[in-house]
Amino acid sequence: MSKRISIIVPVYNAARTLEYTIGSVLSGNFSKDCELILIDDGSTDDSPGICDRFGSLNPDIKVIHQPNSGVSQARNAGMDASDGEYLMFLDADDILPELTLSLCLSALESSPDIVIGGYSTRSAEGRPIRQIPVFDRIYQDWELSMFWDDNFSHYGSFLRPVWGKLFRRSLIYSEEPLRFRKSLNYGEDFLFLFEYLCRCRKVVTLSETLYIYRDGGTGLSSDLSSDRHLLQLIQLVGLYDALTVKMKAAFPQSRAVAGMYHKDLVGRLICRALTVFSTRKTKICTSDNISRFYSLMKKDAGLKGLKGLFSLRAGQIPNLLLFKIGSPRFSAMVYGMSSALCELFHLRPRRY
Repeated sequence: MSKRISIIVPVYNAARTLEYTIGSVLSGNFSKDCELILIDDGSTDDSPGICDRFGSLNPDIKVIHQPNSGVSQARNAGMDASDGEYLMFLDADDILPELTLSLCLSALESSPDIVIGGYSTRSAEGRPIRQIPVFDRIYQDWELSMFWDDNFSHYGSFLRPVWGKLFRRSLIYSEEPLRFRKSLNYGEDFLFLFEYLCRCRKVVTLSETLYIYRDGGTGLSSDLSSDRHLLQLIQLVGLYDALTVKMKAAFPQSRAVAGMYHKDLVGRLICRALTVFSTRKTKICTSDNISRFYSLMKKDAGLKGLKGLFSLRAGQIPNLLLFKIGSPRFSAMVYGMSSALCELFHLRPRRY
């Protein structure tokens, strides 16, 4: 490999923030050890010109133009074009702090399979919102179950996105190459990350902030009740179901991984969809789709017996009661009536 780190940036209509994002990379320790790969995913604003302008100024900046194919295909194209021993993903509206590349290059001296650091969140206007730290630690092969238990419950929000991390390129392309699923624009990142972690033998966590996430309030995850989001959830939970089996085999001693099916797949994703069904009229609320969710919920040991009704948030008890009744057609009818009442009286849950 001719580079230590390849920084991959998918770009779609990001002209408003792109120069600032690229500038944050170049103002750090961007040396001959690094390359920046900009993938213009069919942008219709000034993003292609901005990419080309920076590419013409620095031979270590690669520019790829492709028809609009989604963030997953853009990241896949960036990985295929990379020369780095390690890969880093950066979104076109986010920022790398000045010391990120220096810290990452130092961390590579221990030859990790992945480096994970802290991150901070800012509003679209640049106002700090919150700081998410982790602590300095090197987890060896026999300690990886402990890695999940130390971090998933407390820092779970940073164990889902792929940004702010370093991935060993050879692990991505070992055996069957890992790819971002092109049909997904929500959840594709944590599926990639969790599957990659199953291949890891050494994990390094850093307490320093490696990434600044700008919360612009846009994108698929900004409207968790939309039909588009529901369709993505239906596909996502099926893929996540299969992945949890692999994760339990890879990390058999982890309590966090053992509880992931109940707390994350069912409690966070499936119950979100059922809450949408109960509060908003949507054509996605069909007995067939409810049956798909119920078939996955039946695998969840945490929902067994009467205690299962109270194993998740209190607001989910009506959804769990309908699941216990076990009739998707009846559930669809109830959700149809409850969503009509919610729309009539303009009722919405505080969170989905």
